[in-house]
Amino acid sequence: MLQTFKNGQGSVVLRCKLLNSSATNGDGLTGLTSISSGLRISTIADNEATATAYTVAGSTIETITTLGTYAAPTATKCRFKELDATNHPGIYELHLADSRLAVANAKSLIVSFSGATNLAQADFVVQLQSDDPYVAKPANSSLLSIDASGRVDVAKVAGTAQTARDIGASVLISSGTGTGQLSVTSGVVSANTTQLAGQSVTAAAGVTFPSSVASPTNITAASGVALTSAYDFAKGTTAMTESYAADGAAATPVQILHQLWALAAEKNISSTTLTAKKLDGSTTAMTFTLNDASTPTSITRTT
Repeated sequence: MLQTFKNGQGSVVLRCKLLNSSATNGDGLTGLTSISSGLRISTIADNEATATAYTVAGSTIETITTLGTYAAPTATKCRFKELDATNHPGIYELHLADSRLAVANAKSLIVSFSGATNLAQADFVVQLQSDDPYVAKPANSSLLSIDASGRVDVAKVAGTAQTARDIGASVLISSGTGTGQLSVTSGVVSANTTQLAGQSVTAAAGVTFPSSVASPTNITAASGVALTSAYDFAKGTTAMTESYAADGAAATPVQILHQLWALAAEKNISSTTLTAKKLDGSTTAMTFTLNDASTPTSITRTT
């Protein structure tokens, strides 16, 4: 009989079948108790040289009060009890101290029963592994994969939010249909994010979207993140949207460039009033007041 648990898992209830050595048909042995004369229960891990044994003679085998409910044995002891002699003849329950299933670096634990009258020696193995075989997989875990470029590929699922957290590789949403979402909670979105176009992307505080994101249609920002439409001067070939800052107001780089152009190239002067024009050459962009109509030495913006 083979049972599997995580190495270090506590409160484990073990059940095994013990056979009747006097029977020829493989019947289970019934009637054993924690005080059956000669009974010996021994355990040894695959990396141990010395067994840990429990015996009736040594008073180190205790009974179980409630079957199916783990109860830690008294120090240096184990617990043992028959399950159901009528419906499950020969099946017994065993509670070992948690430490017996937490032997450092052990991969298995052998449990042996012997010594009692009519008891055929029985051995079973408890496999100990590093991960818990009984923990459910995360939802949509089968959707995660690594593509040929070493990126984490989160396949889109219609109506399902996909979350990428603290992943060292690039992150992308696979092509296809659906309304998948990518929620980035730390770090910087990889430059390789052209497939984000048309998807809903949410950034938490401190997350930066690089200029290489290919114009996602509905990016939203969480608290503390500003997503602006400022001109990207690195592009170089994209026309700027004409804009002028109000008198005395802070200006964007795009506004400053338009204001300098208007003042340098498109203007007229009437007495002490200088009027700078917009790109169309006729619409007023800004007005200024000169300190003298003939020989001005200073200029002040008016509007």
